[in-house]
Amino acid sequence: LLTPSQAALMLYGLPPPTPKETPGLMREVLVKKEKLIEDKYITILEKVINLRKDIEHGIKKDLTGKELDALLSDAEDYLKRIKRLFSQIEKMKEEESMLHIYDTVVTIIWDILRLEGIERVKAEEVIKLFETEMVHLGKIPEKFLRILHLIVKAKKDYDEGRLTKPEVENVKKQSAQFIKFMVEYMQ
Repeated sequence: LLTPSQAALMLYGLPPPTPKETPGLMREVLVKKEKLIEDKYITILEKVINLRKDIEHGIKKDLTGKELDALLSDAEDYLKRIKRLFSQIEKMKEEESMLHIYDTVVTIIWDILRLEGIERVKAEEVIKLFETEMVHLGKIPEKFLRILHLIVKAKKDYDEGRLTKPEVENVKKQSAQFIKFMVEYMQ
C-alpha cells in the first residue's frame, strides 16, 4: 500500500516522502487541501504501516485469520481507490498544463505585438491582431495561426469540460513548436 501512496504524492508533484511521513502528507494534501480522497483510506494506510512496525519491533508476534482477512479486504479497497486517485490527479494535472500552455501562448503573442509597436491590446483582440498584423502581413507563417486556433479551441473545450487526453497531448506538442518559433522570432 505504501509504494502506490508515495507514487500518488509524486504524481501530484511532491518529492517522495518517507514511509512515516506518507499518511500525514496524504491527509494534509490529498484529503484536506485537494479533497481528492476520503480520510478512511488514509486510516487504512496508517493501520497497515503501524502493524508492520509492531511486527518488525516484536511488539506483535502473530495475527489471527480474522485480522489477516480484514487487512486483505482493506488493502484491496485501498488499492482500488488509489487507482482512481491516480486518474483524478492526472486529469487535474492535464487541466493545469492546458491553462499554462494557453497563458504562455497569449503572453508571447502580446510580447510580439509589443515588439511590432502595438502597445495597448485588449485580451479578446490579441488573437485577431496577431492574425492581421503578423500572419496576413507575412511576418509569421500561416501554419502558426492554425496551431494558435488549435490551442484556443483546446482551451475552450477545457473550459467546457470536453478536452480528451489525446487532444491535450496534441496541444502540448503543437504548442511547443509554436512557442519555440515565436521566441526565435522575438530574438
